[in-house]
Amino acid sequence: MKPAADWQWRHVVTRALGTATGEPEIARVAVTVGDVYLLCSDGLSEVLEPVAIAALLDQAPELACRALIAAAYEAGSRDNISAVVVRVT
Repeated sequence: MKPAADWQWRHVVTRALGTATGEPEIARVAVTVGDVYLLCSDGLSEVLEPVAIAALLDQAPELACRALIAAAYEAGSRDNISAVVVRVT
């Protein structure tokens, strides 16, 4: 399997909610107080290294979102940038 960065179809949406065929994937997972979850677009994940993302997530969720988006723009992202951060309390 080719790495995502080299895959020629990486920009193609294959599943989307709100369409006739869009079904969400649902799973139960155990969460622990302090866990942090990030849902983001590739405009963020393709320009920031995982270690940089993790470092920016070490703050309040709203501040983390703002910092992640700013860092992605600063890193040169030319794509849409979306981020949702949830911290389990």
